[in-house]
Amino acid sequence: MSDKALVLASALSHVHVGVGRSEGIVDLPVIRDGTGVFFLPASSLKGSMKTALACCNKLWK
Repeated sequence: MSDKALVLASALSHVHVGVGRSEGIVDLPVIRDGTGVFFLPASSLKGSMKTALACCNKLWK
C-alpha cells in the first residue's frame, strides 16, 4: 500500500497562497519551489477541504 495519492483539482475562484512576508506593493508573494514554480502546500489544501467538508456535514444533519 502506498502513502501517496495524485489529486487533480480545479479552482472555482482565484487561488493565492502567500509566504507570510511583505515585499513592497505585493502583500503576500506566492509560494514557489526551488526552481521558481508555484506550488500549493498540502497543509493549505487540507485546511480548505476541512472547511468545505465541515460546511457540507452541517447541511447533511
